Amino acid sequence: MTDSKRYVVSLLVLAGAMFAGVSASEAYNLLPKHFSLVGINPVVTGFIMSFTGAGSLMVLPFLAAVVDRFRAKTILAVAAITGIIVPLVYFLPLDVVRVYAIPRAFQGALFAVMMVSYNAVLGRVLPEGRRSRGIGMFGLMGQAGGLVALAVGELVLDSGGLSSLYVFSLLLFGLMLICAFLLPEARPEGHSQKPQWSDFRRYLWKRSMFLPLFWVFSLGSGFGTILAFMPDLVLERGIGVVRPFYLAYPAAVATVRLGFGHLFDRHSLPRVVLLPLAMLPACMIFIWQADSWLLLAAAGAAYGIAHGVLFPALMGYLMDNSPPHFRGRMSLVFNMCFSGGIFGAANIGGLFVDGSVQPVFFWMALYTAAGLFLLAGRQVARLLKA
Repeated sequence: MTDSKRYVVSLLVLAGAMFAGVSASEAYNLLPKHFSLVGINPVVTGFIMSFTGAGSLMVLPFLAAVVDRFRAKTILAVAAITGIIVPLVYFLPLDVVRVYAIPRAFQGALFAVMMVSYNAVLGRVLPEGRRSRGIGMFGLMGQAGGLVALAVGELVLDSGGLSSLYVFSLLLFGLMLICAFLLPEARPEGHSQKPQWSDFRRYLWKRSMFLPLFWVFSLGSGFGTILAFMPDLVLERGIGVVRPFYLAYPAAVATVRLGFGHLFDRHSLPRVVLLPLAMLPACMIFIWQADSWLLLAAAGAAYGIAHGVLFPALMGYLMDNSPPHFRGRMSLVFNMCFSGGIFGAANIGGLFVDGSVQPVFFWMALYTAAGLFLLAGRQVARLLKA
């Protein structure tokens, strides 16, 4: 196979693996609805779901030692097999339901492994100046997977319960495993460098990195809040389903990336992220006030705009400011910040639950607005210096 054909086939198969893997993993974002229906307290549910981020945080340091040194197809195959086995724990009758946080941590670790592997490959093959758009367009496969997971998965869960949801995810993980074996990926070059702590200091301890990494953390915090507490709010308000949010969210992501993705690499990062940063607190306010599926859909569109731009634009910026041998680990740092936001928001948010989960979204709106204010402050400071 020629290098050009290998490149095309690699991207196509990797896209299939991403669609299947994200679909299978995000189907378990419906666990809060299952837990609520079986009578588990929202605070306990928030604790369990927070380990989505905790699992990512625990596995990412280990992943730093392998992401730039092993083939992605090997890592993805192991992730798919793990994804099939781990959810079986949810069928065990446990007296202490908080123990379900353990399989949830493994699922969070699994998702982090998949995303770091996908992005590491893309960071190596996409040319500089086109990475933000390329990552964004490729990420549409993940958004399509999320759409299938939540839209179809909720129907599966409502009709057949958790056992049907497991079969649904099993088939998707099987497809991911097939794609991983088909990936025509060359073996890592022998000169791949081992991770050094000095690399992390050299490439991360820069003023230009601090604010983008904070924005990544805020994006994860918003998602962690939605993941842990929105299903309870939907049932509390009598709306009944989370589908309006999870249909509008990927639709907005696709619209933004298809319509405006070519601008991500043409303009400065502050100009690109201004509107998306404003959409994060807007999303939280819409959910806080939601009393119908229309506001849920509006919240999904707002978060879709934020995620649709921030994820590829920030990833592309960080990759462009990293040398080739560090790009896999930069993807790891990105995912660590995102996962840290999920873990922190899901746990700290539980402190604001007082008979209702509504206050969680009010306080998260204030927190996510901080990213916008910090951007404005930095721009004002630059104008004053000029």
